Amino acid sequence: MKFKSVFVLILLYLTIIFISNCCFAGDDYMIREYVQRGYLYSQQDEHEKAIECFTKALNINPKRGEIYLYRGMEKYDMGDFKGADKDFSTAIVINPKNAASYYLKGSSQAALGNYKMALNSYNTTIKLNPKVIDTYYKRGRIKTELKDYYGAVKDYTNVINISPTYESYFYRADARLILKDYKGATDDYTKALKYGDGDYSCYYNKAIAEIKQKLYSDAVKDLNKAIKLDKTSADAYYFRGLSKGSLSEYKDAIKDLEKAKNLYKEKGDKKNYQKTVAFLERIQNK
Repeated sequence: MKFKSVFVLILLYLTIIFISNCCFAGDDYMIREYVQRGYLYSQQDEHEKAIECFTKALNINPKRGEIYLYRGMEKYDMGDFKGADKDFSTAIVINPKNAASYYLKGSSQAALGNYKMALNSYNTTIKLNPKVIDTYYKRGRIKTELKDYYGAVKDYTNVINISPTYESYFYRADARLILKDYKGATDDYTKALKYGDGDYSCYYNKAIAEIKQKLYSDAVKDLNKAIKLDKTSADAYYFRGLSKGSLSEYKDAIKDLEKAKNLYKEKGDKKNYQKTVAFLERIQNK
């Protein structure tokens, strides 16, 4: 669950600046010491100790917004999303012009399933700092959750135009698949595979897009790879059987459909079990 973003690098950089500078009023020395200890504990994944240090620093000066961000990230990494969100919100009250605070709040709201609020936070992040490309990726994921697939495609495209990644192509492909842009989806899954090793979902979804275009030979190749990654996928066997049947490879199609049927039965999936039995009967009669 750890944050992997440009903003985290910025925040860690700011922590180093915070530690190295002693230009605070009053109890600046103790604040610096607690922040330094908290940062070191954070690097060692000792989140509770880090939180304790950041809390002590805030007890001395509760108006240091950046320390709420540090503590909030530790809470997030521990799975305390409500606590993290509360800290990020406090940081926003202290400094409503800090884009990092809204970015992090977007992450905590997303983790809590509050997608509309997360979207608002990412919108504000982009308004304050439109140059951080990771925010567009995060917002694209949120738009997908909210079924705004056209908006998601647009955000992923912004990412791809600047810094293409496996994830940006993969999720844009998923959105295009839902939008029935099957060729666009196939192209994006293919491009995603150039940026990373494909997982089951990439090969399986790519095959579905190919089946929709009646590219059955290509679909069989991708389903071979999907099944290699997950030999228990009844869906992959079913659609490989369907593709082979469409290629008149009936003997191999029957083997795949029998495998799919047995897997559906094991999983208690009656609907797909019955669908596969019916399809098998049609194939066997050819």
